Amino acid sequence: MRYIKNNDELSFNLKRARLHRELTQQEVADKLNVERSTYTYYETGRTTPTIYQIIEISKILKVNLSYFLFENNPQKDIVFIDKDNLGA
Repeated sequence: MRYIKNNDELSFNLKRARLHRELTQQEVADKLNVERSTYTYYETGRTTPTIYQIIEISKILKVNLSYFLFENNPQKDIVFIDKDNLGA
């Protein structure tokens, strides 16, 4: 069974994916159209992004949405959505 992740896990995964993409918080915040401090709050767990923002972040970071949302994900590593992963 899959469960929605808690805020601590979401925060950790947001930061992990961003760092893997070698982006700054400012760069992600700019693409998300929020202040850097707001995005920092997402990564520290002070606030939780809306589902719509999580969808946009997954697009920005090119990460499968389930990586941010669900526990018991069979993929323990980040699942990036790149040309190489599309099987094209």
